[in-house]
Amino acid sequence: MEHQANFESMLHLIRPLSSGIYTPRVDSCYEPQNRILSYSVELPGVRRQHIKVTIGYSPIFKQRNIAVWGMSLAPYWPVDRIIRLGSLDSLSMPIVPIDEQLHTGELRRPVAPSNHATMAQPQQLMTERVHGEFYRLLAIPNNAQDVTAILSNGILLLTIKCDEPLTHDEIRVTQEVVEVH
Repeated sequence: MEHQANFESMLHLIRPLSSGIYTPRVDSCYEPQNRILSYSVELPGVRRQHIKVTIGYSPIFKQRNIAVWGMSLAPYWPVDRIIRLGSLDSLSMPIVPIDEQLHTGELRRPVAPSNHATMAQPQQLMTERVHGEFYRLLAIPNNAQDVTAILSNGILLLTIKCDEPLTHDEIRVTQEVVEVH
């Protein structure tokens, strides 16, 4: 429960500084000879302790999935606040819809760390990188085994050992046109 409280307090502090939840970019590939499905999730500058990877099941789609969830902290965010965040080992995905999670606090811009109160606030000249909360849901086969996650050089590599895929004869392919009204 303590880790959950730390994560929620971290979100409360970071949300006003971020622009909301973003979706990291992903590349995927399948190696048929080894039956390995892999996802490369782009997470530049994200620390290992700020990432949570979980395996779940969607009862609606009847499919297993991997959720990648966490925080990307901007280097100009207040140092004293980042230090207070503590460990994020028990990150958990949002329970309420994302729209309802947006914090409406007054703090909109980063402030100077308290131990450097006499310093001026950083003036952001250009912002192209995305920071804040991220979330990505990735489909995996129901028969997936041995899921591994390795973070290296800003890329989270997820590898999943799979059973034999279906053959062309086993796949029933149909296409139906849906009229748009």
